[in-house]
Amino acid sequence: MNKFIAGLLMLPLLVIIPLQATAGVGPESSIGELYQDRFHYPLVPTVPFYVHAANGEGSKVVWAKVPDIRYYRDNDGDLMFYAGTTEVCSAFSVTGSIGDSDRRCLSSETVPLIRPAGYSYQYCVFRTDGDCGRYLKSDSVYPLKYQIAVVKRMAESDSFNYANVVFTKTIELSHCSECEAKNWSVPKVH
Repeated sequence: MNKFIAGLLMLPLLVIIPLQATAGVGPESSIGELYQDRFHYPLVPTVPFYVHAANGEGSKVVWAKVPDIRYYRDNDGDLMFYAGTTEVCSAFSVTGSIGDSDRRCLSSETVPLIRPAGYSYQYCVFRTDGDCGRYLKSDSVYPLKYQIAVVKRMAESDSFNYANVVFTKTIELSHCSECEAKNWSVPKVH
């Protein structure tokens, strides 16, 4: 009787283990395969792209995932990122009062998502009376190679536990030769 009960208890494990073994998700899997897998999730970093309409009317911020970004060098030799295109509103209709206005896009244009790979940021190093008294500015460059953590959940009803990293995947940005041919650049701030 005890062997029978033990056998019944082992049956679910015999079904689950081969299913997990044949899933084949690992560091060699593509990002697309990882996104399609219900039990694994890649913690992919994003990079902000700030774009404007040619006439200066509309603008927006687009957060692009690292696997969707390609790099190139502009005419000055600066490292640039490209993440496709987006639509930006170039003409608005504004109705209502100043405090309660409604903006509607009348026309839009397609603009490339380009930006320098370099960026600056500042953080507070001294506080006075609840305000920042002194900032420290730092310059950095987004890398061309990333180690992306991939987390796992045990069941579809579970949330992904970001502490449960099962493996890391290396992502390298690909080169965009057509971007160099188009001579895309952005205004330089020095």
